Amino acid sequence: MRPELVQMAKHIRDTHQGVYILAERMRSEVTKTVNLADLADTAFFAYKCAELVDDMRKELNKLNELASKMACLVHMKHLEGGAKDEPIRTPYCTATPECTMQVKLPTRKNDPEAFAKFMEYYKIPRELWDTEETEVFRPHWPGIQARISQDLAAGRPVPPGVNTATATGVFKMRFLTKCEPGDAP
Repeated sequence: MRPELVQMAKHIRDTHQGVYILAERMRSEVTKTVNLADLADTAFFAYKCAELVDDMRKELNKLNELASKMACLVHMKHLEGGAKDEPIRTPYCTATPECTMQVKLPTRKNDPEAFAKFMEYYKIPRELWDTEETEVFRPHWPGIQARISQDLAAGRPVPPGVNTATATGVFKMRFLTKCEPGDAP
């Protein structure tokens, strides 16, 4: 474990705890004041602080996405070399790489012909989706993406109308926490 990661986690946890206590106290005080300048400043400072925290969240999400992608790619290389498909175990967590494929799916609006073939493949009656009135049936795209990803991984054919040439990899990690970041394992 890199020391700077432990240091960052401790700093964020301490800051979170301090901000939580201050914000709780400020909420109590805000309800007891009628001073407009104080109320405006409190709202403004909370707004600006929330912007900073949101920016920090975005940066940490970028780091998570990059490290997860790299871990998935290295994990896939190990599997190609004959390694067993096992979770990654560390003193802090058990991480399971989840590597899936995402394809561009046809829609009724953008590609009606491909969409019709797609719906026929899944045996969805035309009167449920091809109507000028309200659609009775609309595909649940995340579920269909998951199914197509499973089909691709298993070497099964995908529905007509789905362009696999534009498929992209989606790399995520699922975590089980053993020890909170910043605590000694």
